[in-house]
Amino acid sequence: QAAAGASGPAAMATASAAGLGFVVGDRVVITKAKNNLLNHKEVYKVGEHGTIVHTAEGSSVVRVRLDGHSGKHGNFHVTESVLPLVQRPVQHRIVDVSILHLTKQNDAKPGDFAVFASEDGVEEVVGRVRRVLKDDDEEGPAVLDVQPYSTKRWESQHPLHQKRWRPCGEPRTLSASAARTFVHMHDGQRLRACDVHEVRSKALLTEHDKNPMYQSSLEWLSGAPRPRSLALQGVTSCPRTLALESLSPEAALHFTPRATERLEWRSAYYPRWRPNNL
Repeated sequence: QAAAGASGPAAMATASAAGLGFVVGDRVVITKAKNNLLNHKEVYKVGEHGTIVHTAEGSSVVRVRLDGHSGKHGNFHVTESVLPLVQRPVQHRIVDVSILHLTKQNDAKPGDFAVFASEDGVEEVVGRVRRVLKDDDEEGPAVLDVQPYSTKRWESQHPLHQKRWRPCGEPRTLSASAARTFVHMHDGQRLRACDVHEVRSKALLTEHDKNPMYQSSLEWLSGAPRPRSLALQGVTSCPRTLALESLSPEAALHFTPRATERLEWRSAYYPRWRPNNL
């Protein structure tokens, strides 16, 4: 498969995603279609776009979260019934794609939503790119005209995935290098679940990511892995990854940074070498 469009089988046998410059987080678009009837994760069409979410060392196949097609987002459907035809909309889908079928699209475009942050991390701006004032060149990164977005004060009690983002203030001129991550508002106002995970993994929007009703509760989130069970597995420094893998997508949305701190504290309180106290 990897050698199909290469200059030689030997050359493509050693090709890998990292060797050709593809890394996790790259935005890509599919340039060659594939239709594997035996594996639905190898079915994709030209024009579908998304983000690389996983790469394997020495492999030319990457896992991509497709966010949409034809320049739009979230326009996928799952067919639940044929007669009558019933389709359920979904925000994205996961496929395994050869890097030979992909082209990177990391440059910001008009209409993109992104989280911008200063180098010291003091200022964070969620905004929509209105236009590109200057492209990348030898003199420096691209310059963008950005419309800032913010949430209302009375929504401060809501978790991040429920807050509605609206235009706020005058447009600003920001450097493209300040864009920490690109996101998408699935209904024009709210972050998708996958974008919430992406923002949290990069420690962004922590001031907006609050759920006081849950964080002040003494009860642990239903379905979440218990701190004691994680401590038995030796998870004391970075339990967040294992915890998110154990949760359902709906429950993981409530796993806020404050909840992570509580989990780290409890895991340290119940060390691995004291199983009789668990």
